[in-house]
Amino acid sequence: MLLFIVKWILAFGIIITIIQHFITPVYSLEEGKPFSGNSFYNPYQHSGTNWLKMNLHAHAKAWGGLTNGMKQSKEEIIQEYTKLHYDIIGVSNYHDPQAIYFKGKPDSLTVYEYGYNLFKAHRLVIGYQKAKFREVSLFHNIQDRQYILNEVYPDCKVLVIAHPQFGKGHEMNDFSKLSNYHLIEVLNHYRYSEGEWDLALTHGKPVFIIGNDDMHDLQKPGEVGVRFTMVDGKEDLNHTLDELKTGNAYAVADPDRSCDLKLSSCKTDGTTMNVEFNDTADKVVFISNDGIVKDSVMHSNHASHTFQADESYVRTIAYSKNCKLYLNPVFRIADGILPKNEQSLKINWLATVGEKLALILAMMLVVWILIKTPVRFK
Repeated sequence: MLLFIVKWILAFGIIITIIQHFITPVYSLEEGKPFSGNSFYNPYQHSGTNWLKMNLHAHAKAWGGLTNGMKQSKEEIIQEYTKLHYDIIGVSNYHDPQAIYFKGKPDSLTVYEYGYNLFKAHRLVIGYQKAKFREVSLFHNIQDRQYILNEVYPDCKVLVIAHPQFGKGHEMNDFSKLSNYHLIEVLNHYRYSEGEWDLALTHGKPVFIIGNDDMHDLQKPGEVGVRFTMVDGKEDLNHTLDELKTGNAYAVADPDRSCDLKLSSCKTDGTTMNVEFNDTADKVVFISNDGIVKDSVMHSNHASHTFQADESYVRTIAYSKNCKLYLNPVFRIADGILPKNEQSLKINWLATVGEKLALILAMMLVVWILIKTPVRFK
């Protein structure tokens, strides 16, 4: 009897997965090309001094306790992060949009985490009131992941690929091709995803960093207040999120919650970028194509780097004894306008029809095996 139940559960899972795959077309996905041009986009060129501390990835108890939010309520999360002097606080329950708190007050803009698949290919959807539920739960591939991005991107304010290293929800090579999203959650208490970010940047994808706790247990050490984003704050949340998705922000890894290092400025002068901090950094490194360290400065509150001909972007990390600051990249542009990681993708109809026919055959095979396999009850 137990074998019979297990067999039907597996069959049901396979059939549901095949049905889910029917929604996904096969796109003609190509690798992006490196940034090029004689001008530079510097997200900090006109930064102000009103930096706001932000976390948009935390979980409360939801869906009757089915998801991993332990026992904390939304109100308890808001209260705890307020004590830690956060200015922007989001509770990102799965497929359950919740108001983002901006300077102590709930805003009309919301956040939720999108994804109920086996390998944790998740996204943070910011600024869309209704949750969407389309998904490929098992055995998804880059086509499925691009389809979900395409479904959500037009309707939200900011779309984030969450923790790509965690659970292997994405393959590394995805990031040379994926489009229609704004940010990568590079810092997360589970995993860091610098490699994925550098691959996207190397292939000319203008996507920026966000750092979040991804807190699931308010009482667990190392989950609260240890990864966050500093964003150049404006008069309201809507305009502040505009700064976030155009790169006027930086992420902080602060495991001891004692970081006192802050960005003062990042300016470009011709082909040279100059960064300055409020205090002495132990080390400042400049990273370019393929994540290669190109330059470093020790024990200083300022550092400079001059772009070389083979460098399409340069990003900066500043180290202190307590924390690390991850700055967004300065990169080459041709016309002085920030490009978007946005594409209207062509569907490969021949490959799409071939894949769907294969899925129909697979489902027929599963049904045939179930019918032909004798059932014996003891």
